[in-house]
Amino acid sequence: MKLQITIPDYLMVKHYKMLTHLSSLDEVEQMVAVITALTGYESREVMKWNIPAVVQVYNELNTVLKNIQPEFYPIIEWKDKQYGFSNMSKMSIGEYIDLDTLCKDTENNLNQILAMLYRPITKNNVAGKYMIKSTLKAMKYEVENIFDYYEIEEYDPFARKRAAKEFDEFPAEIALGALGFFLGTAAMSSKDLATYFQEPMMEVIQTKMKLMMNERKRLSQSIMAGYLHSKTLASPPSYPSQEIKQSQT
Repeated sequence: MKLQITIPDYLMVKHYKMLTHLSSLDEVEQMVAVITALTGYESREVMKWNIPAVVQVYNELNTVLKNIQPEFYPIIEWKDKQYGFSNMSKMSIGEYIDLDTLCKDTENNLNQILAMLYRPITKNNVAGKYMIKSTLKAMKYEVENIFDYYEIEEYDPFARKRAAKEFDEFPAEIALGALGFFLGTAAMSSKDLATYFQEPMMEVIQTKMKLMMNERKRLSQSIMAGYLHSKTLASPPSYPSQEIKQSQT
């Protein structure tokens, strides 16, 4: 039996959404889950492979995952279009309500959250060079408070839903960096709201922000926790089993 394995160039949001439960699995279950998420094989098919083949494929795929580090970039070029990160100080109450709702299930809604936070740029006065990050370009800039130098499309919940599917293919490391920046900035911004709300309301907001920050931290660590545990597995001896062919996407 020959296996044609396609190794993705980078971890996508859709992969990440499938792998957030890894830390709750044992070593064998983790390997099957990773292979299923990143290759498209169904778990029932993977369960028919012999052990050396499973471990070999898992080790190959793990090269895509082990170096994931969240990174944040306000301006990116993705799929031939410029996107800018939403200016938190200009967020409407409608955006805040929708983000608050989506962040109650960050794991499943990450693509929709990204579609809200990164929107097409309509005006850009930033001078800078782009560098390649995964399958997108991230701008390197030398201005303070970069959010004052560009404008993005006005928030539209229907446009967000249409764009969400595309963000399933967004690089997970950039997605987690953006999510972390949003939650951190939102937590700081909540303190500024104290002058506008009564104290009981402020306590509710700060509690929500704290919970969101803790959830982001848990999500960003969940994948790596499983992998670090799996690295204690011994590498299989190099003897022929099922023939495995690899291709890069």
